[in-house]
Amino acid sequence: MSSDAARLPLSQIVGLGVARCLARASLMIMMSCNLEMLTAHVCAGDALRAQSLLAQIRSVDTLASFWLGPIKSALTERYGRKAAMVWPTLIMAAARAAYTFRPSTVSYVGYRVVVSTCACFFAAYQSALSDLIDPTTDTFTATSQVLDQCATVTGMVTLLLVRYIGSARRAMFLASACYVASAVTVQMTVTETLPRRERKPVPWRRLMSNPLAPLAYFTRSPELLRFHILTALWDTAEGAVNNVLGLFRRQVHGWGMAEVATQQFRQQIFEIVGSFGTLPLLRGVGVRGTFFWGKVVSVLSVLVNIVAPSNFMFVTAALAALRYDYTGEMREGSYWRKEAGATVSEARAANMNLFRVIELFMPNLWTRLYVATAKTRPRSVFYVSLAAQLSLLGVTQMLWPGSERHARKKKAG
Repeated sequence: MSSDAARLPLSQIVGLGVARCLARASLMIMMSCNLEMLTAHVCAGDALRAQSLLAQIRSVDTLASFWLGPIKSALTERYGRKAAMVWPTLIMAAARAAYTFRPSTVSYVGYRVVVSTCACFFAAYQSALSDLIDPTTDTFTATSQVLDQCATVTGMVTLLLVRYIGSARRAMFLASACYVASAVTVQMTVTETLPRRERKPVPWRRLMSNPLAPLAYFTRSPELLRFHILTALWDTAEGAVNNVLGLFRRQVHGWGMAEVATQQFRQQIFEIVGSFGTLPLLRGVGVRGTFFWGKVVSVLSVLVNIVAPSNFMFVTAALAALRYDYTGEMREGSYWRKEAGATVSEARAANMNLFRVIELFMPNLWTRLYVATAKTRPRSVFYVSLAAQLSLLGVTQMLWPGSERHARKKKAG
């Protein structure tokens, strides 16, 4: 990799990495205190009301994103990655600060509208990194691993600060400041990675008249269709736990902002150690094996959430660090995208719309199921997710398209 490393645009990568770290810090703060802020300052201490409000807003946000997601991807292809990382991020920072200054249902809804409209930093960051390095190579995986480790360390430091800040409002102001710093870093250190000759006009008529048009991407090949059906099924099954986990831990284990920050801090530590296993696992068991391994770990994590007491919840953080299925998913998806001759933004727009179809219905469904069974059977959603994930382990073997096998055949032919 040394010769590859010598050819990498290091200044660009470092600038992207620093900006990513600051964005990660903001995200860690939000994950630690968002529900606490909403519960304490908007819903008068009623956690179930806060969770229901989150689910309702998420459903509306999902509906709007059928139009907004593809439009944001198209704008990134038209005006470049840098603009998408700078200006929307600054706007979101201002909206978050306004909501924090005067917390209310109206200001929170307004803040979420801004986030829904502007959130595109990570997508633009990934596109910029993919412009600089081929995403199907080990060089890309290794570089992403280093950047992820730096972001993880930043997250750990941030969570230590959150534990001592104590106030959700002060933490939210800090999250806004981190977003501003991230945007400024990109503006000062990153050069646009998308050449002007490769930029494309925004197809406004098609995007506005048919928000589902990007889904045609999946029909470009049978392999793309099978692969994304598989990932959509997994997103649905895993989303059950992800949507109610925070409320479950608050209700059953009595967690507050400090406990959430502690758990996330543990997870950052485990992620640093676990990240060194990505490339060895990929080289040892291949892309499909890496994906399947991550899903087995996901099943184990659900089991721990069901049976373990509060003081053993750190086990789920350790298991999360051993999940490498995202790397396998990205490598497989990137291979078939390139085979179909599609751009990164086309793939992202299609994936976002597919994800939004799931998000339109499922979060509200899982929240309603949890609220209906919270007093008598608070683990009901976890049992449903466990059954679905166990079934999908078998389905994975049938639907996996097999990029490595295809690549070997092409090379041999």
